[in-house]
Amino acid sequence: MTGPAVATIFGPFGVLLGAAHFAGLRHSADLYLARGRRAGAVGLHVLRIAATAASLGAIGRFGAVALLSALAGLWLGRQVIVARSWRVP
Repeated sequence: MTGPAVATIFGPFGVLLGAAHFAGLRHSADLYLARGRRAGAVGLHVLRIAATAASLGAIGRFGAVALLSALAGLWLGRQVIVARSWRVP
């Protein structure tokens, strides 16, 4: 596969990965603040980190272009989730 094809595949995957990762972070933070929910928060935190690391590790096997496009997508996914969380209800 060529560079643009790889970026086209892994960029959007990175956006989804980033959105899921940072939405999970938001949910973990809510669980940490709730009384009696710390075990669930720690479990979700570990699962979120492990899933993101495993996904990026697997993407890295496709090469630097794939990993960089996925990381750029992850950053864009982060931007979307952060922008949504800063809105006033």
